[in-house]
Amino acid sequence: MREKRKNKRRLVAAGCIAGALFLGTVGVYAGADNYYQDKFLPGTIIDHVDCSGMTVAQAGQQLLKSAETYTLTVCARNLEPQTIKGTDIAYQYLISDGIQNALKQQKTNQNFFTSFREKKYFWLESCVSYDDEKLCTQINQLDCMQPDKQTLPMDARLEYQNGKFVICPETLGTALNAEKTTELIRRCIEEGRNYVNLEEADVYLTAAVTQKDTSLLQRLEQINNWADAEIEYTFGKQTEVLDGGIISEWISAENDGMEIDRSFLENCISTYVANLAARYDTVGTVRNFTTSAGSVIKAGGGNYGWEIDQEAECRQLMEEILSGCQVVREPNYASTAMHPGPEDIGNTYIEVDLANQHLYFYREGTLVLESDIVSGDPDQTEKETPTGVFHMYGKSQNETLRGELQINGEYEYETPVQYWMPFNGGVGFHDAPWQAGFGEGVYEYSGSHGCINMPVEKASVLYEMIDTQMPIIVFL
Repeated sequence: MREKRKNKRRLVAAGCIAGALFLGTVGVYAGADNYYQDKFLPGTIIDHVDCSGMTVAQAGQQLLKSAETYTLTVCARNLEPQTIKGTDIAYQYLISDGIQNALKQQKTNQNFFTSFREKKYFWLESCVSYDDEKLCTQINQLDCMQPDKQTLPMDARLEYQNGKFVICPETLGTALNAEKTTELIRRCIEEGRNYVNLEEADVYLTAAVTQKDTSLLQRLEQINNWADAEIEYTFGKQTEVLDGGIISEWISAENDGMEIDRSFLENCISTYVANLAARYDTVGTVRNFTTSAGSVIKAGGGNYGWEIDQEAECRQLMEEILSGCQVVREPNYASTAMHPGPEDIGNTYIEVDLANQHLYFYREGTLVLESDIVSGDPDQTEKETPTGVFHMYGKSQNETLRGELQINGEYEYETPVQYWMPFNGGVGFHDAPWQAGFGEGVYEYSGSHGCINMPVEKASVLYEMIDTQMPIIVFL
């Protein structure tokens, strides 16, 4: 019973203390509330100036004073910060009703219990003045605005590295949009700010193409497929390999990889094929040839030999590159020879010795046919038999050979033959039963129109043995 009375007394005492504390707090709050009726609460910032505990007049004076030492620090990319001084731009603070309105707003939202924990910011509009011409001068004198301090940004681009194309990320650069920069600094001045970081504002020129650009990523995949192409050309025992290392140099990209310059690629392919032809074509080249008489002559000209069909080869090569093809093959040929390499005559050929009016046919180095002949008269240009290295491009029987069509509608001549084997336009081997003899100096008085006249029995054998790939060496 005694214990219950003690507990009751404790509760009453605690209640009295709590009541006293509450009344004290209310009293303090009422006093503080009354004190700040004409003053700004702690943590009040007006246009970047701390006006805590100040009256409107005091805050105005503080703002006026801050204008006297006002500076704006400008921080630019990769440069030391610089300042624009208020004194250099005739910077002044204009006292307006905005300060009074800030105090009224404080009274409306006043909460003393939270005033120490939160800062309260007020931004006054049109509260400063400055000389805009002087400001522009100061801005233009900043290091970041100097042309020699500005570098343009670079778009993300495709580059060939270590056997494949990769995306090189865009670079930022330090070139500014002058108009945006001026407007940003002007706005900071008007708001009374003391610091601006251009890096954090949208005032730098930016790359048009970034490394995450969808079109660039798609182009990367496509170009790497092209660079994977590998064409190995075979020229007998020699080879030429066209791979990504070469192809990558042909893929000239416009707009930093967004579009492929197809015309440039075509020109590169055309040049490459032309170089192959220059190295490996043998049609018309001069060859060393050992005659049946044992002398070594220079046999040049004619239509025999290797000749790349450059137009067809360029078309196929373009298709193979665009499809990423990997293949081993020969090039497309307009003309082929019996053997690869510059000495492509081999040991199976027909030798026509115009000086001695004799023909020799060798097969695998063995003489299998020889015959006297009658050629065109070298003293008559229109009847001269052409020299060079040729190949027969067809053969037929029972043909009629005709000269040029005359004005009267008749041909210069019409001569029927049993065996016709052309090797240079209208010049070829054929039988000539009208000839009284062959060899020696017959061609001087009964020469052909340029063809190689042969006895019928010899022409028939040659007809059966000759084929279109066989080289025909005609020389004086």
